[in-house]
Amino acid sequence: MINVNVSIELAITIVGGLILTLLVGLCAKVLNHFRQKQNWFTPEFDVAKGKFFYIVTSSIEVKRPDGSTSKKGEIGDSRALIELVSNHHFPCHSYTIDSIEQRLKDNDNVTHENIISIGGESGNPLTRMLLDRCECPFRFQGYSLADTLTGEKYFAVLDAEQENRVNKDYAIIVKSPNPKNEENKIYIIAGIHSDGTFGAARCSHKDYEKIINKLTKGKSIFAILIEVKFDYLKDEPEFDPQSIVRAYYSKRIAHPSWQEIKVHL
Repeated sequence: MINVNVSIELAITIVGGLILTLLVGLCAKVLNHFRQKQNWFTPEFDVAKGKFFYIVTSSIEVKRPDGSTSKKGEIGDSRALIELVSNHHFPCHSYTIDSIEQRLKDNDNVTHENIISIGGESGNPLTRMLLDRCECPFRFQGYSLADTLTGEKYFAVLDAEQENRVNKDYAIIVKSPNPKNEENKIYIIAGIHSDGTFGAARCSHKDYEKIINKLTKGKSIFAILIEVKFDYLKDEPEFDPQSIVRAYYSKRIAHPSWQEIKVHL
């Protein structure tokens, strides 16, 4: 009789342990799903489903809006790439625009995949292509970013004494399903200068992504304009809720109807 009771208790313990393990696993899946719905930047979830991301950064030699060129133009973009990947630890295929430019000209299907385009369109033509495709309300115009819905322009402020130093920059963060294949995603992380691009990428860090999450609230199509000030003593971009200048969202992928998101953070 004692042996029978012991066996029953052992069976109950084992079954209870299995049920607890299943519940923990289920809770983890629910939390992951919730995080996927709420976090603005979630490439690791798509990778887990077997969907790699193609990350394209600016050319090594960047043509400035005034016609001159800079071989240092991609430094901030490279830092932006490192920021995104290190914050979320996802495998990806990384290219400079030079290495796939012919594929773009040939209308290669690479633009139908999951894409993260890093850098303004002066150094990364893919950014312009994707902004056109998403019908984004923010567009680059020389050393400025324009809000095509209001007509306002936002200009970068250069340091009067230090060459190549940007005191204030503007950048955009854009997310949308890929209109060429709606199962895939497009992210655009781009500043007027590469310092702005780096600042926009910093929004994927756990200390700052909650600001974007609170603003976008799980929306799948949005475009955000941010102001980026750079602390050159710390060699870091500064970002806080007041950095968000304007934001829009749309419920439609094709021919989006952009609605303003009120910034109350």
